[in-house]
Amino acid sequence: MSFKPGDKKPENSGRQKGTLNKASKIAIDSLLDIFEQLGGIDGAVKHFKKNNMTKSEFYKLFYGKLTPSSIGIAHTGGIDLKHMKYAFGENGVTNGSPDSDTE
Repeated sequence: MSFKPGDKKPENSGRQKGTLNKASKIAIDSLLDIFEQLGGIDGAVKHFKKNNMTKSEFYKLFYGKLTPSSIGIAHTGGIDLKHMKYAFGENGVTNGSPDSDTE
């Protein structure tokens, strides 16, 4: 029996929600195998220390790749620029209290 346009989808058919496609799974598994063959976490730490990589350089290089590229957050209110300046400061650095007059 083949599927025809307009037919109801059989229950539990297709890829289950959250399941990686085969190519992604193979790629991830291969990278994990390579990582383990190169010494795993201990090997990575030795490599970064040997090459004088600072914590800051490490996080700049890897952190963005390890975190989700998007997250589902709904914004329902206005933006208070006074609090934005507190959070990010003039040069991206927190400065003072959001209720102080250090703008």
